[in-house]
Amino acid sequence: MATDDNERGDLFGRLVCDAFHSLGYEDFQLNVNRSGREIDIKGRHRVEQKLLVAECKATSRPIGGADLNKFAGASQVESHIASAPASSYFVSLSGFTASARQQEAEAGRRMILMDAGDVISELIRGKVIVTRERAIGAAATATTRVPREASIDDQPLLIAHEIGWVWCVRFKTSGEFTHYTLIHADGHGISDSLASEIKEVDQNSTNALSGLTYVSSVAVPEATRGEREARNEYLQFLLREFGSVTLEGLPVDQETGFRSLRLDALYVPQRFLPVTSPQELERGESEDGETGAKSTYEILEENRHVAVLAGPGSGKTTLLKRLAVEYADADSSSSFADRLPNESLFPLFIRCRQLGDRCRQPIVKILGALIEQAEVLDKNEAFTNVVSVSLKAGNALILVDGLDEINDPRDRLAFTTQLRTFIATYPKVRVIFTSREAGFRSVAGAVGSVCSTYQISDLSDDDIRQLCVSWHREMLGDGRASQDLASDAYLAIVNNPRVAALAVNPLLLNTLLLVKRWMGEIPSKRTVLYSKAIEVLLMTWNTEGHESLDLEEALPQLAYAAFSMLKAEKQSVSARELRGLFSNARNDMPEILGYSRLSVDEFIRRVEERSSLIVQSGVIVESGISRPLYEFKHLTFQEYLAALAAAESWHPGREEEPDPSVVLEPYFGNQSWLEVIPLAAVMSGIKHAKLIVRKLIDAIREYEVEDFEAHYDEIRRVPTEHPLYLNLLSCIVDGAPIHPDLAHEAMQTLISHWGGQVNLAVEFRGSRLRPLLADLAWDGYVGDSARYIRCGQILSLLRFDELPADASVLVEGVRSPDERTAITTVLALTHHYTGAWLRRRVSPRKRPYVGHVNLKVALLEYILGSENPDRVFAGIWALGWAIPSYRWTKDEVRTIIEVITRLWRSEWDEEVCDLYWWVVSILPADGIRFTEQELPLPDDLKEFMAYAFAAEMTGDCADAKKAAVKLAYFYQDHYTDERVLQEVSAIERTGLVDPEWFGSLRRAVSHPTLFAL
Repeated sequence: MATDDNERGDLFGRLVCDAFHSLGYEDFQLNVNRSGREIDIKGRHRVEQKLLVAECKATSRPIGGADLNKFAGASQVESHIASAPASSYFVSLSGFTASARQQEAEAGRRMILMDAGDVISELIRGKVIVTRERAIGAAATATTRVPREASIDDQPLLIAHEIGWVWCVRFKTSGEFTHYTLIHADGHGISDSLASEIKEVDQNSTNALSGLTYVSSVAVPEATRGEREARNEYLQFLLREFGSVTLEGLPVDQETGFRSLRLDALYVPQRFLPVTSPQELERGESEDGETGAKSTYEILEENRHVAVLAGPGSGKTTLLKRLAVEYADADSSSSFADRLPNESLFPLFIRCRQLGDRCRQPIVKILGALIEQAEVLDKNEAFTNVVSVSLKAGNALILVDGLDEINDPRDRLAFTTQLRTFIATYPKVRVIFTSREAGFRSVAGAVGSVCSTYQISDLSDDDIRQLCVSWHREMLGDGRASQDLASDAYLAIVNNPRVAALAVNPLLLNTLLLVKRWMGEIPSKRTVLYSKAIEVLLMTWNTEGHESLDLEEALPQLAYAAFSMLKAEKQSVSARELRGLFSNARNDMPEILGYSRLSVDEFIRRVEERSSLIVQSGVIVESGISRPLYEFKHLTFQEYLAALAAAESWHPGREEEPDPSVVLEPYFGNQSWLEVIPLAAVMSGIKHAKLIVRKLIDAIREYEVEDFEAHYDEIRRVPTEHPLYLNLLSCIVDGAPIHPDLAHEAMQTLISHWGGQVNLAVEFRGSRLRPLLADLAWDGYVGDSARYIRCGQILSLLRFDELPADASVLVEGVRSPDERTAITTVLALTHHYTGAWLRRRVSPRKRPYVGHVNLKVALLEYILGSENPDRVFAGIWALGWAIPSYRWTKDEVRTIIEVITRLWRSEWDEEVCDLYWWVVSILPADGIRFTEQELPLPDDLKEFMAYAFAAEMTGDCADAKKAAVKLAYFYQDHYTDERVLQEVSAIERTGLVDPEWFGSLRRAVSHPTLFAL
């Protein structure tokens, strides 16, 4: 029964799948479009390698031979495409003509013909619907409401409706049908409101009930007081149980270990990525990015049955708790940060980990026993009635938490099969169940066709920030201290890519915040963080749902595999290769793994299902056989485990070479080992850490740079993006246990070879070696113009981080008689005037400065007050960034040009000269021009300008060429406006300069009166 033909066909196809499910088929696809044809139902057998192809017809006339022949051809093509034998079924509610049956018998049974009676038989056999006899028995209770002479017809109708299958038992009076009652597929009567819905649809479609009078079954009484109390007590239990969260299993301190935190305060709205086919699970795929992501509201609005998949700690249980709490407390306004469909639903929460032997029971029986969880033992029957009424009314919300936590795969399949039958019986009821991907993979076919499958999306940066704020507010209250700590935590996480990669998981983010709480900061030693996160995943988290793994047995095997895969440059390995790696680990380390309690296969299964450290990411064909493909879910964990293997000598060849520095040396320059080397140095102990750092320093010093310029001969700078440099930097920043003299030597090497791509001041922020970095940078800066920019950038950031947001303090620092204070303060001004992004990274809570005239005066005094090139260079550099913040007089511009010209004459370092010309190029062209008398043009400067005009507009000459054009504008007695505009046009044609630069200069030349006014 449906309102139109299309809806009727879709409903029929969907519900007929229930019959095919009882025949052993699953993974159904409906209305599969092919070129020139459409397949109504496709599926596969859950045991045999057989394809299901079915045609479904709900016509008023029996099907003839022509339709059978057409379908036979389509079925044969499907079998050929799938390279598998096909079981073909033709379902016709009106049956088949005699000639059609004869034709099929003579053709050798190309297909199985099913009429209405056959469908009903399979539905009864699959326990989707009760038998006719039981339906008639239930209808007998309505006989008191029909005429005494009426009799029950023994051939009830079976109605396919949106609420599911419903038996229609009719009564005859004087040989004519006069009355009817409706019995749900579960064998109980339905409410009058549902009966009215069915009658209304019938009037607009089949008219099968036209002229008949409906009589209610007495099996649907009004809710009793006891039933209302049972319902309310269960809802109160849900609010108590799920309205808050605890930190059980996480690295808590004594204070936080016993605290309950409000769910609504911590909940971050989730987003979901569609999984459109079971094959995506096999390949480890889902829609990438946020473009296809949906909100909780959207997936509930669009679907009645939803499977939610994610790894451990991704928020699956939190989602179900959030739904249970809101719908259990429907009278209160929601305090959650997102919204749900505005429906009156009765939430029923099944925790699979608590089912035990009951996992094979019918779902209805499991639901009826949920009241026992609320410690209410005298209202079982009343609660069962409440559940029954809600199921038939379609307003129940079934929340099934942790399908994967039914550890025995056979029990899990049995439960899922019961769930599939339950959905067939109550299709209007909302069912949402969660599982880890690994646990869902084996049962996806059983329920995949009756539910929409989604994966929980990772936390975004905004989500991380929101959770940091909410977490600190719950822990510390809503004060300034809480906000500052939340901001510090958020920035420490998102500014460290490796830590940020973990924080996209809510469980690991909470672990980070708890570790920060009891250590005072996100650990500078990432080894502490990674070790604690792996301990949580393997041992302490969710011990009810998944038994803990022994770290002493798990870590050596995982580390051995991680190292071996990295060495072989493999991110993924087949199941056979993975088994081989774990077997080799046991053979190579008998003193550690000789008495392993788990078989290799069981170990793989347990690691994937419990921790998702290793996950199935796809399939690979080996020797013509399709095998699962495995990888470490987070590269961060693979790198940490590989480093642990090197440090603990848990790697292949450990007997021949136990020294980590020798094992790792071949990979010092390998980009793929960038994280492994420093992590191993930190974990290797004093002796081996010293050897690793020493070898890195020597490797950098021996590094040959081709075609380096002559004045770099004694430095031989290795590129700062080179793995040698980055490995040494990370070893020092991460706190490898080395002697202070070696640390001093390593820091000098880092500064000497620093090229600016790596921000040393940021890398050492919060490090105990930060003062040493400042001292070494100062020593390098003073008296060596070749190191002005390199060491000046380090000093500027270090000093900027120390300064308060107070212009008067800056003025005082610039005018300080102490040389180091004055120079470093002026260098810090380069960031005083720059964009907010740098300010955020170096000093998260600084307020943006406002241009201050006293600071401008102090800066000019500083530049003019000394001939010391160390001081003047710093002043010119800061001046370049200050220029856009102020208006400049003609005398000030003349002074700047004179000072820069003097510095340029005595400077041989091209980097420093380029910086001087950059400052000249951004001087304001707003009507300021000079006669020869006001500002003479020296011959050497004129020669430079001629050279710059003739040079190509390349990266090396860009600032010099722009400076020459700007000087030509200023020296109006030597260069005509036409020449200036000619040079401006030449620069414009290159497309390498911001249009605002040449646009402002062109306006200054073309409209001088505008600036004069």
